[in-house]
Amino acid sequence: MDALFKTCNSCQKVWLSREDFLSDPKTAIVGYQGAVNSPEEGFFYINHLEERCLTTLAIMVREFADLYEGPLLEKHRTGAEPCPNHCYYKDNLDDRPELCECKFVRLVMQKIKDWPKKSF
Repeated sequence: MDALFKTCNSCQKVWLSREDFLSDPKTAIVGYQGAVNSPEEGFFYINHLEERCLTTLAIMVREFADLYEGPLLEKHRTGAEPCPNHCYYKDNLDDRPELCECKFVRLVMQKIKDWPKKSF
């Protein structure tokens, strides 16, 4: 049997693939919790907006890392000059020129946010 992408730990809704999950109109990314050692070990927080559920799922960034198509940078810039602290603003996902290893997380979040949703 093939592995499922995700099962909601609250209502037990099953998403067979990542594409099913991302295209579900009842999923919405709401945040990111970073990891000290590397951004891909952090978590994306995604709300399951099913009326009878309304839970938040934590899914590791590495589950979505392949959505990023650019180079991975080696240095985390938070607190360093000229870091503008974009990572602290969950709604500010615009692409920025900064050379920071967390840049890929922001770009992946934007792709998840913009993923086309199915209409029922």
